[in-house]
Order: sequence, then structure tokens, then C-alpha cells
Amino acid sequence: MMINRKYAACGLLIIAAIAASVLIITVNRKADINVSEVIQKIEDVLPPYIEGKSEMRYNTEMPMMSIDGHDYVGILEIPSKQIKLPVCSCWDEHIAKSIPCRYSGSIYSDLIIGGKNKKDNFDFLNTVDIGDTVSFVDMTGQIYNYKVNSVYHKKEFDIEGAESKLVMFTYLNDVSKYVFVTCE
Repeated sequence: MMINRKYAACGLLIIAAIAASVLIITVNRKADINVSEVIQKIEDVLPPYIEGKSEMRYNTEMPMMSIDGHDYVGILEIPSKQIKLPVCSCWDEHIAKSIPCRYSGSIYSDLIIGGKNKKDNFDFLNTVDIGDTVSFVDMTGQIYNYKVNSVYHKKEFDIEGAESKLVMFTYLNDVSKYVFVTCE
């Protein structure tokens, strides 16, 4: 009977390992997002762009659009870098590997967006120049334009000192520091 218990325990461990592997693969596949397809789906339903106005609002909730199981709050554009990325509605480590995510705030107050320093995501942040134009199109078709006013690096994640209308950040794995870009 002892042999059967050992085999049963080994069998359970193998099943648990397989189940964990399947879960990890499922989560990683869910995070794989085709950026151009998402952008196209968003642009297909947005009304023509109109200039958005910064204003004080009681309700700062951003309109969202659900596409392929993810909620998006807008499109981030940096014309000088030929960047156009969808922005996921809330921070998620797995999704941030593929596209930028809203870390906190709102386009109607102080918006903070983060992403991973990977090709076709936030790898351009270290090359943004002061004065570059950054646009954010919300899900109502309103476009908000900003200018980059600072680019700086920190060894620790400290978003408290980055007070601007729009803040973008990423982590540079190869040099162990964060890049922050602030815009007004």
C-alpha cells in the first residue's frame, strides 16, 4: 500500500505542475496583444477627432472600450517617434509587457501611463526629446495634446515627484533604473 501512496503523491505533483504550466501559458498568451489590430478596432468606432479641453471635473472616470477581453482608455501618439499605442485601462504587469497601461489618474486630471521597455512598447521613452508633442485620444474622440517638458532617470520607482498633466514611465532592465517623461 505504501508504494501506491508514493505513486499517487507523485501523480498529484505531476498533475499540479501541468496545471500550473497551462495557467502560465494561458496568462502569457492573454498578454500577447496585436497592437495594430487593437488600434484599428478602436479607430474604426471612434468619431472624428476633436480638440479636448483640460477642465476640472467632479467625475474623472475615463470612457473605456473593451476589445478582445481587455479594456482600453485611449490611444497614445508621439508623431516624432512614429509611435501609436493603445492604452489599457488599468495597471497589469502581464499586459504592460505588450502595451502601455494606465498606472493611475485620468486624462481629466493627472494621468500616469507605464509600460515595459520592449520593442513596439515603451522602448522609445529613453529617446524622447524635450519639446516633442505627445497626443492622447480618449474613447470619445477627443484629442489632448502635450509637450514633453522633462526626461529623467531614477534608480528607484518614485512617481510622487513627477507632478505633470501626463507622466510616462518604464524600467530600463539593462541599467537598473527608471525613465520618467513628464508632459504639460
